[in-house]
Amino acid sequence: YEDQIFADSVEEIIRQRPSKKEPLFIFWSPRLPHAPLEAPDEELEELSFIDHPKRRKYNAMVRWLDKSIGRVVQLLKDQMMYHRTLIIFSSDNGGPLGDGGNNFPLRGGKHSNFEGGIRVPAFISGGYMPLDRRGVRHSGLITAWDWSATLAGLANVPHTDYKAFQAGLPDPDSFNQLPALLWGQESPREQVILGDTRGGFEGRSSGGTVIGGIIFPPFKLVLGTSTGHRVHLGAWSSPDSPNSSSPEAIEAQEDPVCGRTPENGCLFNIWEYEGEHDNIAEVNPDLFRTLLARTDEEQATVYSPQRNGEGEGDRFLISCSSKAHEGK
Repeated sequence: YEDQIFADSVEEIIRQRPSKKEPLFIFWSPRLPHAPLEAPDEELEELSFIDHPKRRKYNAMVRWLDKSIGRVVQLLKDQMMYHRTLIIFSSDNGGPLGDGGNNFPLRGGKHSNFEGGIRVPAFISGGYMPLDRRGVRHSGLITAWDWSATLAGLANVPHTDYKAFQAGLPDPDSFNQLPALLWGQESPREQVILGDTRGGFEGRSSGGTVIGGIIFPPFKLVLGTSTGHRVHLGAWSSPDSPNSSSPEAIEAQEDPVCGRTPENGCLFNIWEYEGEHDNIAEVNPDLFRTLLARTDEEQATVYSPQRNGEGEGDRFLISCSSKAHEGK
């Protein structure tokens, strides 16, 4: 099982660490839970009471991952390392509608800029956590790309990528969240720019970078980038979906339109109504236009990586290809 190889490697690194006085950083990126939906037979047997085959496989994968993380945590304790270890768990996207995922009560899923696609499970743990911060929920804005500056801050090293700066790449939109997470300060992040690709879901492998919306608390603007200003996967899951008696949300609902006018736009107060059921764009035209102007301003400075023929800077693609052939 592929993820068993990854988990074994993590445990081996911990066991074979040459000196327990030296700092250790492990980036463990499990494939689970991800398509193709495959889980060990013993995990599937434990969940035989789940009648929907995709949901059973998806839950079995999550169950297996949970056990493997538990074994690593126990190993850290056995090796007397847990008390000075910081553990960060963060998902990269919401559950996939149509492949066993469920993001209830949030709207949408993977490949969507609705909350079900971008608001994900995340927590920090370990013995390094201050006692008064354990079990506390932080409600400030944090993005997955904030972990970059946060880990740099933890290691007391500069976050600036000087080689990227010299190459003309934009500075990363990353904030050090340690003061917020460890000491209860306010999040330094004031907004979240939602990325997308030109052509939306259909253009995800070749389209240039476009802004697909913005979160500016408590409001959120969503922009459709597919044909007709549609947003992929704007469906809601029921609490028990998918199951044998109800279709999956992706099959039952049409992709919504989120245009550039208050009349056809999508604006939500996600602090008050996280499910994005209540579109307030038409009754708040000035607010809608203000947030739209913010997205247009950000669009002027986005960077489009090379995606199969479209993007900026062929020299970066050539360099990457050269290093790959050199085995670096």
